[in-house]
Amino acid sequence: GMLINLGMLLAMDCYGPIADNSAGIAQMADLGKEVRERCEALDSVGNTTAALGKGFAIASAALASLAWLATYFAVSLATFLSKLTSRLVFFAMVKRKVGFQHTFQPYFNIRAEFKNTLFTDADSLTHLASGGQLQKPRDCLAK
Repeated sequence: GMLINLGMLLAMDCYGPIADNSAGIAQMADLGKEVRERCEALDSVGNTTAALGKGFAIASAALASLAWLATYFAVSLATFLSKLTSRLVFFAMVKRKVGFQHTFQPYFNIRAEFKNTLFTDADSLTHLASGGQLQKPRDCLAK
C-alpha cells in the first residue's frame, strides 16, 4: 500500500535530468535567448521535482522498512515468548536470583575435596563419592 505511488515518484525523479538535458541542448545548439530562458525555468522546476521525488521515495522506503521490522518483531517476539516456558529460562532466572558465587559453590567444594586427595588408593575415592562433598548438597545452598 505504501509503495503504490512508486510509478509517480520515479516519474518525478526522472523529470529533472530530462529538463536539465534539454537546457544543455538548447545552450549548445544556440537556439536563442527565449528558448534558453524557458529551458532554464524547466530545469529549475525539474531539479525541484527530482529533489521532491527523491524525498518521497526515501520516505516510502523508510515506512516500508519500518513495516517489515514491526512484522519481524511481532513474529519473533511470539516465538521468543513461547521459549520462555522452557526449563533453561527457569534455571537462568534461579541462577540470577541465587547469585554467581552460590551457583558454582558445588563445583568449588568438589574441586577443593579432590585437591586434598592424591588418588593413591581406592578408599579415598570411595570416601569422596560416599561421604564427601558429593553427598552434602545442603552445604552448597545460598545462605
